[in-house]
Amino acid sequence: MKLVTTGRDGAGRSVFVEDDRPAALVASGFAGLVNTPLWADDEVPAVGADGSRPTTAGDFLPPPGGHRFFVLTIAPDQVETAPPTTAQVAEFESLFPGLLATYDGEPGMHATRTTDLGILLAGRLVLELDDGAERVLEAGDAFVQTGTRHRWRNPGPDAATFAVVMIGAR
Repeated sequence: MKLVTTGRDGAGRSVFVEDDRPAALVASGFAGLVNTPLWADDEVPAVGADGSRPTTAGDFLPPPGGHRFFVLTIAPDQVETAPPTTAQVAEFESLFPGLLATYDGEPGMHATRTTDLGILLAGRLVLELDDGAERVLEAGDAFVQTGTRHRWRNPGPDAATFAVVMIGAR
């Protein structure tokens, strides 16, 4: 995957600012999860900006008005992995600060203070809500997740990849 960004030069002309392959993040104790962060901003974006990367607080979750744009790949549920060690949990927290705090003890179940806009690019995913209701998403399906308690499952047999924009909510 390649990320291309645009901006404006000093004369106000549109220019390409970035044309690169973003690095994927994988925490060693969570090998079935690959996150490729593409863009993040803690503020409401400004039109006509120079296209340089905004600075953020470094949290995985955006504050109200901020946003995160990333591609996430989830391995099939059948992939067996050992429970993460304390060091691996610490590594995950360093890569995705604040995300673990959204989980409430029931495996995979979590809620964030965000509105998530996404589209499944490949594979199949099951979106399960806290009451057990489920919907199956297939490649090309889109979702809007509005801060509700949920979990994602990949029934397999292939990895599932989706693109998400998370917008920080009040």
